[in-house]
Amino acid sequence: MTQPSAGSQAPERRQLTLMFCDMVGSTALSVRLDPEELADVIQTYRQHCVTLIERHGGFVARYVGDGILAYFGYPRAHENDAERAIRAALAIVDTTWPTAATAGLEVHIGIATGVVVVGDLSQSGMELSVIGSAPNLAARLESIAAPGCVVVSELTRTLAGRLFDYRDLGRHDLKGFDAPVPAWQVTGEREVGSRFHALRTAMTLVDRVRELDELQRLWTLVRRGEGHAVLITSEAGVGKSRLTEALAERIDPDCLRVWYHASPNLQGSPLAPVIRQFTIAAGLAEDDDEATRRRKLAQFVPAEAPGAADIVAFLATFLPARGDAGRSGEMSPQRHKRLIFEMLMRSLGAFAARGPMFLVIEDLHWIDPTSDELIGVLLERLSSMPILLVLTARPEFQAHWQDQRRLAQLQLGPLSRGDATAMIGLVCGARSLPDETVAEIADKTDGMPLFIEDLTRDVLESAGTRSVSAAPPLSIPTTLRDALTSRLDRLGSARAVAEVAAVIGREFSYELLAKVVELPEERLRDELYQLVDAGLLVARRTSATPGYAFRHALVRDAAYSCLLRKKQATLHARIATALVNCFPETAESQPEVLAYHFDAAHDVDNAVDFLVKAAKLAARRSGFCEAIGQLERALALLAGLPHSRERLRREMNVYRTLGGIYAEQRGFSSAECGRAYTTALELCREVGNAPEIFSVLSGLGSYAITRAEFDRCKALAAECLSRAATQASKPPFVMGHLLYGGTLFLQGELGQACAHLEEAIRIYDDDQPSRRQKQVLYVQDQKSTGLSYLALTLTIMGEVERGLAAGETGLAHSRSLGGLHTVNFSLTYLAAVHHIRGDTQAAFERATESLAAARELGFATWIGISQMIRGASLVRQGSHVEGLAELRRGMTAHVDMEASTYQPFAMALMAEGLVATRHADEALATLKRAIASSEAKGERFYAAELRRLQADAMRACGQPRDAERTLHEAIDIAQRQQAKLFEVRARAQLQT
Repeated sequence: MTQPSAGSQAPERRQLTLMFCDMVGSTALSVRLDPEELADVIQTYRQHCVTLIERHGGFVARYVGDGILAYFGYPRAHENDAERAIRAALAIVDTTWPTAATAGLEVHIGIATGVVVVGDLSQSGMELSVIGSAPNLAARLESIAAPGCVVVSELTRTLAGRLFDYRDLGRHDLKGFDAPVPAWQVTGEREVGSRFHALRTAMTLVDRVRELDELQRLWTLVRRGEGHAVLITSEAGVGKSRLTEALAERIDPDCLRVWYHASPNLQGSPLAPVIRQFTIAAGLAEDDDEATRRRKLAQFVPAEAPGAADIVAFLATFLPARGDAGRSGEMSPQRHKRLIFEMLMRSLGAFAARGPMFLVIEDLHWIDPTSDELIGVLLERLSSMPILLVLTARPEFQAHWQDQRRLAQLQLGPLSRGDATAMIGLVCGARSLPDETVAEIADKTDGMPLFIEDLTRDVLESAGTRSVSAAPPLSIPTTLRDALTSRLDRLGSARAVAEVAAVIGREFSYELLAKVVELPEERLRDELYQLVDAGLLVARRTSATPGYAFRHALVRDAAYSCLLRKKQATLHARIATALVNCFPETAESQPEVLAYHFDAAHDVDNAVDFLVKAAKLAARRSGFCEAIGQLERALALLAGLPHSRERLRREMNVYRTLGGIYAEQRGFSSAECGRAYTTALELCREVGNAPEIFSVLSGLGSYAITRAEFDRCKALAAECLSRAATQASKPPFVMGHLLYGGTLFLQGELGQACAHLEEAIRIYDDDQPSRRQKQVLYVQDQKSTGLSYLALTLTIMGEVERGLAAGETGLAHSRSLGGLHTVNFSLTYLAAVHHIRGDTQAAFERATESLAAARELGFATWIGISQMIRGASLVRQGSHVEGLAELRRGMTAHVDMEASTYQPFAMALMAEGLVATRHADEALATLKRAIASSEAKGERFYAAELRRLQADAMRACGQPRDAERTLHEAIDIAQRQQAKLFEVRARAQLQT
C-alpha cells in the first residue's frame, strides 16, 4: 500500500468520498478458526480490498479492527471520486474468496461524501487523519448495510447519478446526527445508452454554429456603422467566454478589441471594471506623478477626437492612480455621475470613431450597480457608434436595460457531441489522444466546455499514466473543483503559490504576491511560469508592472477552498498588512479591497474602518447603492462583537455616515435618514462625551424639522446647547441656536426665532476656526441656513428690506462656499421671501432657477417647494392653467418626500391660485385642511395669512360676515406673532 510521504501532509480542506468496509460475522469466524488461520483470513481480506480500492484510485488510510477506512480524492483527487468509490465497493462485495477458510465471508460497506479537513493534524509528520461529518456518516451507513450490500449517502448518490441503480432505504436515525439521514443501497451498475442521458437528461445540447452566425451578422451591421449589443447567458463553465473569443478571432483583425471583467470582491466599488481597464490600457502606474499620468493619457486618447484635451483632463482626475477619484465640492453626486458617464461615452466614442470596435464586458452577475447603470447609458447611445457590445452573465443576472431595442440575447447550453470532440482536439493542439480516450472525455464532461478543457489538459499532463473513465453528474462548481484539485496535486510547490494568489483575488500583481508568499524572486517566477503553463493563470502586464489573473473565476474559487479557514484568515491578514504598508495608493483608492481582506481575516475593527472609507469614496462617486451596502456590511460585522465602548463608537460612526448618505440620496425627510441618525444619537449618548454628537444632533434635527416634529427639535436644540457649554469650540452653539431658531420660526414665535438665528450667525462670524473647518458631511452650511430662516422671519415681521438683504447675503455666502445643496437651499428660501413680500417676478425667477438646479442635481427636497412657488407666481402673472398644474405637481412631489413641514404653506399657495381662477369653494376646502394641519402640527408661521386668504375665499363665496370675523382672527394672530407684514395685509383687506 502506498502511503503519503511523512511530514508532507499539511492539513487542508478537500471534498472526499470515504468508504468504510467491514467484515460480517468476524466474531463467529474467530470462534471457528485458529488464531493463525484467522490472521491469514484477515490478511487475505485486507490485501484484496486494498488492491481493489487502489485500482479505482482510492487510498487506504486506516484499519480499524477488521474494518477498512479508504479515501477517494486524497492524496490525489480525481474528477469522479464518488463513482470510483462505488465501483470499488461493488467489486469488493462481489468477490469470490479463494480459500475454504474464507468460504461464506461477506462484507458490508458504507460510503459518504463531504468536505473535510485532512492531513497531519498532530503536526508530527506521522499521523494522517480526517475531520468532518463524512467519515462518521460512512461508518454509520456501513452499520445499517446488510451483508454483501453497499449503502451510500444522498450526496454520493447525487454525484454518481444514474450510472447505478439504487434502492431507497428511507431515512434513518443515526447516532451523532440531529435529523434522520437518507440512505441508498447500490444494487448494481445501470445500463445506459450514453453518459449524457444518464447524467443530464433535463438539459438540451446546443450547437455553436447558430450563435456564431448571429454574432457575425451583428458584426456586419456594426461595420456599416450600426451599433449593436448581445447578452450571452449560461451557467458557469458552459462557454460564454469561449464563444466571445471565437467571434474575436473571426472579425476584422485590425479592429479595436476591449475586454472588461467584473469581479466578485469589487461589487461594492463603483465603476471598478472601467477604472481597472482604463488604467491598464493607458499604462498608468500607482507611482506616476501628475505630469506622467497626463502624458500617458494624452498618448492613449486619440488626438483627433473632439475635446481630446478635456477627455485627458477628466481621465487624469477620474482614474485612481493617485488614489482619489472623488468629485469636487462644487458638484453634486448626481451631476458628477452624469459627467462621468458623459466623459466615458466621449472617450469611447473617440476610439469608435477610428473604426468598428469590439467591446466585451464579462461576468455581469458580479457587476457593481454604477457600472450596470453605465451599460444602460451605453445601450441608449449605441446606435450612433460602430460598436459590437458583447455582454456575458450567468442566468441569475437581471438588468433594467434588457428590453433595449438593439440588445439581442443568446442563451447557451452544453455543447453537442461533435463540438465537444472538436474542442478536445483544439485543447490537444499538436499532441493527440487515442479515439477511445477522446470518447471517454466527451462522455464524462457532458458537453461542458470548461470541464472539457480542464479534463483534457489533465489527461495530457498525466501522459497516459492512467485511464480515463466515466465522470459523475456533479454540479458545475463541484466538478470543476475536483478536476482542478487533481491538477493542483501535480504542481508540487507551485500549488501553494496558486492558493496564496487565490486569497488575493482573481487578479493580482506580482509585487503584492511577492510580499505575501515570501519566496526568493527566481523561485517565485518559476512557480508562476509553471502555473501559466498549466493553464491556471494568464500572464498580464500593465505598463512596467507584471500581473496575473486566474483563467476562470471558478479556478480561483477551487484553489481558495483548499485552504483551511485559519490559513485563509492568516493570508488575508498578511495581504491587508502588505497593502497598508507597501501599497498605500491602493489602500487609498480601493478601501473596499482592504475592507474585504480585513473582513476575511476576522479583523473587524480594521474592516469596519475601511468599509466606512469605501462608503464615503463611493458616495463621492455617486455610488450610493454601493455605499449603503458597505455600511450595512460594517454594521453586520460589528453586531458579532462583544459589547464595548470601542464597538459603540464604531457603530455610531457607521450610522452617522449612513444618515448623511441617506440625506443626500433621499432627502433629510426620508425614514431611512431618520432611523440612521436616531440610532447614531442613541449610541453617542451611550458612549458619552462623543464629540461627534453635535453633527448627529444637527442631522437628526434636520430630519425632525422636515417632519414637523417641533418638540423633538427643541429637545435636540436644548441638548446641543447644554453640551456645547462644556466645549471650548463654538460651532456646537451655532448648531443649537439654528435648531431653536428654525423651530421657533415654523411655530410662529418670530421674535424668539429672530434672536436665536441672529445669535447663531454672530457666533459663526466671530469664530474664525469654524469658517476654516470643513462642513459636516452632507449637512448644509450653518450660516447659509441661519440667513435663509432669518430672511423669512424678518420679512414676515415687516422688516422686508432687511429680510431681502439677509436672503441675498445667504445666497452669496452659499455660492462662495460652492456647496450645491446649500446653494439650492438658499435659492428656494429666497424665492419664498420674494413671494411673501409680493415681488412676483423675482419669486418666479428664483423659483425657476431653484427648480432647474434641483432637477439637474437630483435634490428632491427642493423640487416640490420650488415648483409650488413657481406655480403660484405663474398664477399671479395670469397664467392660471399652467400655474395650477405646476402647483399640483409641486404638492405631489413634496408629499412624496415624506416631508410634513411647509404643507400648510403649500396649500395656501394652491388656495390663492384657486381663488384667482374662480374656484372659491375648492379654495375654502383647501384652506380648511391647511388650517387644521397647521394647528395639529403647530406649524403656525403662516397662520395669519391662512386666515386672510380664507376671508378672501369667503367673500368670493358670498360670506362677508364670516370673512370679517376671520380677518379679525388673522389680525389677532399676526399681532401675537409680531407678524407685522401679515397684520398690515389683513387690516388693508378688512377696510376694502
